[in-house]
Amino acid sequence: MHNHINGSFEQFISNYKGFWDYDIQLHPTDALRSLQSVFAAVKSTPYKIYLLIDEYDTIFKAVKSGTKGLGIDRIFITGVSPVVMSDITSGFNMAENIYFEPEFNNLCGFWETEIAEALQQIAISCNLSTEKVTQVLEIMRVFYDGYNFSNEPQALIYNPTLALYFLKHFQKRCQYPRRILDTNLAMDKGKITYIRPDMRQYQLLDFLIEFKYVSLKKAELSGEQAKKMSLSELNALEAVKEKIAESKTQLNNYRQILLSHYGNKLRLRTYSVVAVGYERLVVCEI
Repeated sequence: MHNHINGSFEQFISNYKGFWDYDIQLHPTDALRSLQSVFAAVKSTPYKIYLLIDEYDTIFKAVKSGTKGLGIDRIFITGVSPVVMSDITSGFNMAENIYFEPEFNNLCGFWETEIAEALQQIAISCNLSTEKVTQVLEIMRVFYDGYNFSNEPQALIYNPTLALYFLKHFQKRCQYPRRILDTNLAMDKGKITYIRPDMRQYQLLDFLIEFKYVSLKKAELSGEQAKKMSLSELNALEAVKEKIAESKTQLNNYRQILLSHYGNKLRLRTYSVVAVGYERLVVCEI
């Protein structure tokens, strides 16, 4: 890690060496000390550092100290979860979370107009027809469009990693790739089985459970009596039958709503679970 970071510092020094008269010392086994040396060099100039961080790392503690008059003016951080942000912003409370600000919605993707323009340029070099470009754009729209990083209604944007993967292959071969998913995202493929039921390869089921409760007083039972009853006896209790009937009505309503939205993509199973006191459970599929 130290070698990698020091390598980045070497490139930084090479790019900006004319801006300071300071001998930056790079420490081969301590990249944080190297960073402090870079801070010292920048501090001797009228300029500031704009630091971009992708993914959280312990180096941020040293970076944070750089905001205290040592040269860093602004920091842009990506790939950080809210939980980690709570740690980052401790003692650094000027940080602002812009995750879902509408003006940044397209920061991590492409508009369809941008994709269409790129396809037009490739079509010229590949001598492809307008109909072919329209066909390719439709394929990309189906597989790569649909992202929104704002809580407000916005035009959807294209996944940048997948779009660039497709465009690179299309430009090189003048035909779209046989594999629509970039293998670099193979780790995320498994998540699709949960997020997209229509992409499932195996018989995974969707469960909808309605919970109900019958107090021992309502059932006119003691805890010991409830423990000793058979399931058929519990099902025969009027209070339990009432709750199961309520569950059936509610589950059928929920089912209609879900099916109207997702259609036959769901493999829906509905269950009523009635607790009799804290002693017994009555479960039945509706």
